Amino acid sequence: MTWLCIGYILIGNVGIGNITVDNGYRLDVSGSARVSSQLKVESDIVFKQGNKTISIIEANDSYQPVSINIGRTNVLNTNDNGRHITIGNNNTGNTTKVWQYMIGQGNNLSAAQFSTTAFGDYNTIASADTYQFIYGSGNTINYPSSTTSRGQFIIGSYNSVLHKYSSILGNNQSTTADNQLIFADGNSNSGGGGYREVYFGSGPESNLSGGLGAPVTVHASGGKGTDKAGGLLRLAAGKGTGAAVPADLILATTFSNTSGTTLQTLTDRWYVKGETGRLSNNSMPTSLLDIVGAAGYEQFRLRTSYTPTSTSDTNGSTGDVAWDDDYIYIKTTAGWKRTTLSSF
Repeated sequence: MTWLCIGYILIGNVGIGNITVDNGYRLDVSGSARVSSQLKVESDIVFKQGNKTISIIEANDSYQPVSINIGRTNVLNTNDNGRHITIGNNNTGNTTKVWQYMIGQGNNLSAAQFSTTAFGDYNTIASADTYQFIYGSGNTINYPSSTTSRGQFIIGSYNSVLHKYSSILGNNQSTTADNQLIFADGNSNSGGGGYREVYFGSGPESNLSGGLGAPVTVHASGGKGTDKAGGLLRLAAGKGTGAAVPADLILATTFSNTSGTTLQTLTDRWYVKGETGRLSNNSMPTSLLDIVGAAGYEQFRLRTSYTPTSTSDTNGSTGDVAWDDDYIYIKTTAGWKRTTLSSF
């Protein structure tokens, strides 16, 4: 059925008019509609059909990218470059920078540079450097604009990167100095939170062919160039505050079980005491080096013998101990001294 009126055409389920037609629209289609190639909005924007894709591009020969907004009350780039993508509501981009992407609600990139991304809700990037990335909710990247630190990122929720060259993976964390990578959970609703068991290699129980756990080597940074030293590797216990007793550094291994599939249990082996720096296989050492053996032997061993030529022998340093079949030797400030060994 076709109806033709002044300023209005109705063909079947399609109404076209220069005045509003059904539902207040000038083009109203009841059912499916199809555009075979391109659909233009105004004269600039084209919805272009490709190989099972739809592209939103500028209507010119070079097909430049444009800003895309899906949602409401979002603020995007207003210059000619476009290149913002925002999906959600109440997101704010920098109106003079390009390549900003936001998915979620209430994200604020108004002070951020180009190539910044926020996925989630109520995240803020307020620093003036590029290539910043946030995935989560309630996060902030913000540090003095006079610094330079590209590539900051946060993955998690309620985190704050407030220093340069720093990033966070986790929750409820805040950087305290430059050059920090934080991998931690600090849920204030639980005293038992935190990532307390960290595994590398092939995980807590290996699924590798053969079932063996993957060996792991932890490296500090290597040098690059001619005669450039590598970085030192420091192992550190957690820092306390005020007058709290400093934490120990502990090395642990396991004992073997009876045959089966049950994982072995860790046993503490060596302690570096936090307060004194004493090294011991006893949790309460009384000297700088304190070694305990169950039987009173096989505790401390010098495998290689040495016989000084005389008191004036220049080998060794003050405090060195040596032995042979006849004597124990100690090097003092006056040279090597010895005491006789005898059988009994």
